[in-house]
Amino acid sequence: VILSTHRLSGIYDYAPDDLYVTVGAGTTLAELQLSLEKDRKYLPIISSWAHASLGGLLATNINAPLRMRYGSIRDQVLAMTIVLGDGRTIRAGRSVVKNVAGYDLSKVMIGSHGTLGLIAEVTFKVHTLPQTRRSLLIPVEKIEQSLTLASTALSQALVASAIMLCQGIPISSLTESVSLDTPAFLVYTAEGLKEDVDTELNILRERLIENGSPEPIEVEGFSGNDLWVRLLGENTDVSLKIRSGVPPKDLPTYMLKCAKSLEAGAFLVDFANGMLYANSSPDGVGEAQAWVDELRKPALNASGYTVVLESPPDWQGKLDPWGYTPDALHLMQALKSRWDPAGILDPDDFLNL
Repeated sequence: VILSTHRLSGIYDYAPDDLYVTVGAGTTLAELQLSLEKDRKYLPIISSWAHASLGGLLATNINAPLRMRYGSIRDQVLAMTIVLGDGRTIRAGRSVVKNVAGYDLSKVMIGSHGTLGLIAEVTFKVHTLPQTRRSLLIPVEKIEQSLTLASTALSQALVASAIMLCQGIPISSLTESVSLDTPAFLVYTAEGLKEDVDTELNILRERLIENGSPEPIEVEGFSGNDLWVRLLGENTDVSLKIRSGVPPKDLPTYMLKCAKSLEAGAFLVDFANGMLYANSSPDGVGEAQAWVDELRKPALNASGYTVVLESPPDWQGKLDPWGYTPDALHLMQALKSRWDPAGILDPDDFLNL
């Protein structure tokens, strides 16, 4: 039986002055953003999948680079209504920021892949739209050069919402005002008050040039998060998409170890959050598994992970999507047995819970 939250959509409660909104979990992110925009408000969550519901985004917990500026998806959630496998309905949290008198149960649902309960209703805290959003683009020839420049950029980040290395992503498809000659480039996006953005980008430009960077190209209104959406988006020709996560301090070493595996395809490195996203079009499941393993082994050695985000339907069951057993698996299984003892909710798809 497939459960759908399609009809659990729309805004149930909205208080723009108190900066919160309650919506049905079947509402799409685009629908909510359009409603909030009328009051110059928005939810700092970005999705590559236009038709994905907000409940689905919470259940899978895929965070864009924007996380460095506003916090992760779970940081935007104030309250949640959940339906358990036996039909009971519970509510966790309140529509105020300081609402936790015990365990913040709504956080348990985020990233649970639907194994603990069906998210039916969510209360988010909303933010005021930034006055301005601008990006610096820096062409780079080698990964080693990008690591030096990224370290400089991270040291200056106060209102940055993306610090990334991109390769194989056609920036001309997103902004016609820019043309780059190098296959890879560093992007630094800052957003917020105009005075803050002006100051940060001016200081960063000077620091980058001092460290051997070519003159950065400044683009108004463009965000590095647009590149993330493009790489993971639905309308691409690649058959395999992965995400690797390692501690941010270990990301430079991990990138150097994986440089050869990344040469052929498009990839994006989110320096602030320790994430790498990569696309490939391997010939068959064997070649696909070998490529994933090349990225997975050094990630696991760095106490990280590599997971498969998307693959062809006929590879299901043949390609290992997770590649590791979490240290907290026994706790996850205990939660599953307590909240869904009959194993009704999504019993096979997520780490054999």
